[in-house]
Amino acid sequence: MKSSTFYFNDEHVLYGRLRPYLNKVLLPDFEGHCSTEIFPIKPKKNILDRRFLFQWLIATETMKIKDLRNNTEEQSCKKLLTESCYEKL
Repeated sequence: MKSSTFYFNDEHVLYGRLRPYLNKVLLPDFEGHCSTEIFPIKPKKNILDRRFLFQWLIATETMKIKDLRNNTEEQSCKKLLTESCYEKL
């Protein structure tokens, strides 16, 4: 059996999608593969700096968006990566 993984490198921000309230966010300085429980997010160059995205993801206000008490994980991740991102930027 072969498992699925995502490739990432030093241009990505790694975001742990399960239990977002744990705020698992990483700026890797290496390349590798991660499980599908981690989203490798690659911001477009000259549009969004990955260090800014990292800081935004770990910010208190963003954590409120990721709160799962009133959302399912899928809804929370969708809201985090779409609606709120555009509103805040």
